[in-house]
Amino acid sequence: MSTTPLQIVLVAGSAEQPSRTRANLDVLANILRTLGATTHIWDLFDDPLPLFDSRYYPDPYANASEAVRRFARFADRADAFVWGSPVYHNSFSGILKNALDSLSIQQFRNKPVALMSCGNSDRTGSQPWPSRCCYSYPGDHASLRFYLCSRAIRSHK
Repeated sequence: MSTTPLQIVLVAGSAEQPSRTRANLDVLANILRTLGATTHIWDLFDDPLPLFDSRYYPDPYANASEAVRRFARFADRADAFVWGSPVYHNSFSGILKNALDSLSIQQFRNKPVALMSCGNSDRTGSQPWPSRCCYSYPGDHASLRFYLCSRAIRSHK
């Protein structure tokens, strides 16, 4: 068992302020810290990334944007991720997709990803993620999808 805290990067993929997604990620980050993790929230509204440029996909560190290079550094240091998004047209947000495209697969290799969605009703907050990658906490309808991260924290200790 490792004695170093699990590093979790939570990505807030909302294009609005105030944001329910960000508020839920703040709550989740506090919960994860009480479980012993170290957390960092990257809010794509406060710290936006430029449009994805496929020339830099193999190496985000070659990107001309300092924001993309910083985002890649956070992703490299992460042991796990939480991707948070409001439900837009029955899917996750475009700015979250853009951010994920700005990284390479190396930033995600062998790292668990928890998914969190929110909306203004039970139905819209339930499942913006493709069903093949949707892992749901077996709890209430609030749609906090942090089941994988809590499991990763327990196994990391």
